[in-house]
Amino acid sequence: GAMATEEDGLLLLALEQLGRKATRRSIEDDKFDDWDAAKLIVLRSAWAKFDYLEKYKRFLETVESHSFFFNPSKLVLWGLNKVIYLRQLAKFVKVPQTIIIYHDEDEDEPPPPYSELTELLNCTDIIIKPTEGNGGVGVKLINETNLDLYDEKMRLYMRELGQDMLVQCFMYSVTHYGPGEINVYLINGQVTHAGYSVPAKGGYLIHEEYGGDGDDLVPSEAEKEFALNVYNAAVGIVGVKPLYMRVDMMYDNDGDLTLMEIACGTTDMNFRDFPASAKVMARAMDEFLREKEREYELIHGEIPRLITRDAFRNLSYPYDMFGTPQRDGAYGKQNPLVRYNVERCITNCPINTTVICI
Repeated sequence: GAMATEEDGLLLLALEQLGRKATRRSIEDDKFDDWDAAKLIVLRSAWAKFDYLEKYKRFLETVESHSFFFNPSKLVLWGLNKVIYLRQLAKFVKVPQTIIIYHDEDEDEPPPPYSELTELLNCTDIIIKPTEGNGGVGVKLINETNLDLYDEKMRLYMRELGQDMLVQCFMYSVTHYGPGEINVYLINGQVTHAGYSVPAKGGYLIHEEYGGDGDDLVPSEAEKEFALNVYNAAVGIVGVKPLYMRVDMMYDNDGDLTLMEIACGTTDMNFRDFPASAKVMARAMDEFLREKEREYELIHGEIPRLITRDAFRNLSYPYDMFGTPQRDGAYGKQNPLVRYNVERCITNCPINTTVICI
């Protein structure tokens, strides 16, 4: 959409000002065939990933065999499932008490009774949502006035779509007082800016497509510390460092800061209101590549070079290649039956998604 295009445009401009050639492409753009010319791929606005989830996962599982990739695919895959990361992060920060209802494709049983869930959670207004999703899709506020909706949506997502469901208490602070949902943005491990989101009057979903709104926010020291705790915990759990992350938090019904979700793959970084942060992210990408280029030059005595699609088209046959070139083959010819070590190599030949390539 226009918002994502504007946001990515600011990052592209910042990269170009650093002397990097960068472009924005889609994972489903079959006409773009110049992936071989990219040193680094940054995942950006993959909002529609759940429309082609298996293709998206296959991309994540293979992209790092071809290119440097941010955020690391291990982190992005971890962040796809709220059950996994909320359960693990609950050891480091406060998260909402959550009931997980697992779907069973072989059973045709009704979902657990609303009264049973509210008794366990000690609240009457509950939120139900699928474990895999974004943009407010599938999120419903349930209470005694709309129990038919509860049965309808639980059956739809669990039986027809094969999704597990999360159930949590509704956080009244999103509508009654305060900044609603607080969004703290981090780049390269540092808090750079923040904002907040609130639903439309009478609503409960904060997303723009549902009438939600937001603005800039100067985060408190407690809110910045909370976001950094989440960031550092994620690094410790997954074992890789994010280039960028958004931490969404709220003041819960007891008045405590509580983690709602993290975004480390399809993250709107709100560069539109904070264009200086796009420059911070571009510098982090540039410095990462400069370090890798220095390492390569120390080992090989020259800067890394990439074979582009234009070069391939000039060959007599349009083939692709990777690996360490053979020198003279003398050893193999002299000792044809001897087992010998094959020189190993790591290659950087990228692939695609809605990404920034430089």
